[in-house]
Amino acid sequence: MSKARPLSKESLAAMQSKRVSGRRVEEEFAIGAEQGLQVQQCLTLKTYNEDLLEDDMAAYAQAGYVKSVVSVVIFQVCDYADCFYEDGSGENLFIIDLHDYVQATAGYAVAWKENFCEQCDQFEDYCMEWAEAADADADGDADADGDADEDAGEEENEEGEEDNEEENNEEDNEEEEENNEEEDNNEEEENNEEEEGEEEDGEDRRLANYIDCGSCYSYECYAEEDENGAVDDDDVLEFIEDLTGCAETGQQWNDMDVFAGLICSHYGAEIAYFLDEDCTLYTNQVDIDFDFLFQDEEDEDGDADMDAVSGRFAELVQGPFMNAISCAAFEEYDDPDEDADEEDEEDEEEQ
Repeated sequence: MSKARPLSKESLAAMQSKRVSGRRVEEEFAIGAEQGLQVQQCLTLKTYNEDLLEDDMAAYAQAGYVKSVVSVVIFQVCDYADCFYEDGSGENLFIIDLHDYVQATAGYAVAWKENFCEQCDQFEDYCMEWAEAADADADGDADADGDADEDAGEEENEEGEEDNEEENNEEDNEEEEENNEEEDNNEEEENNEEEEGEEEDGEDRRLANYIDCGSCYSYECYAEEDENGAVDDDDVLEFIEDLTGCAETGQQWNDMDVFAGLICSHYGAEIAYFLDEDCTLYTNQVDIDFDFLFQDEEDEDGDADMDAVSGRFAELVQGPFMNAISCAAFEEYDDPDEDADEEDEEDEEEQ
């Protein structure tokens, strides 16, 4: 985010004229680990461009086929826990070119997942046991549902008999309760003493930060690279970087080369076509073909699952506009095997 500048009339005008001015984020203040970035607006602004004065281009512009634009992102630096509630009316607002913002946030997202999956691999045995236990619980729940249906009829028949037995047993139970009450009080005192000791031991266990195995599977951390349907994040990220740098498409419109970049949309950002190598002369006259673009840039063999690629592309490009981004360092998780060994050693010492 080093290319972001504090939001002001001057910085906004500089973005429109493509001039580099204003203070950078790192010169303004340091962003702490407890803070985050929350997008407030994505704006596509009209800009002045001398190319629009040429005869043919002027006619296209007048017809609405071409316009000179720049897309910018306005984001707010806020306390990460409260970023959701920020509405852009406070302080610490910054502006940055859309292409620079997407390149930075997509790279961050891929690096975060890579770090997370590396730790999933480190604790694969632990997560395999978790998955087996989860499957067993699911099977048990299914069996319980079936047993419940079978028992429903039997319970109805037994209800009448139980009512009679309850009346006969009420008097006996009253006497037993009086006798047991005193014993229960004594046992409760003993149990409270034991629980206090267990709570002290349990506090250390609750402080442990184990990896979320469910997320390991949902992020497909255990999927093989050549597995059918698996998406290579490096390829998708490289494709995004090509777009943020204004990529050649090999297509033409009215004898002019067509380039692919990004533009603001209702969902944050989307692919757009331009008629210049800086991706400022936007045109709406060429249909976007995502599959063609990706395969031309990253998948020449044409063997990628394009639905999966398109979905991952949308996550990386549009996700940062929907959710705040934490500025904290990547999380490190505790090793459950080491904790288990420590618990065994403690138990042996107690014995």
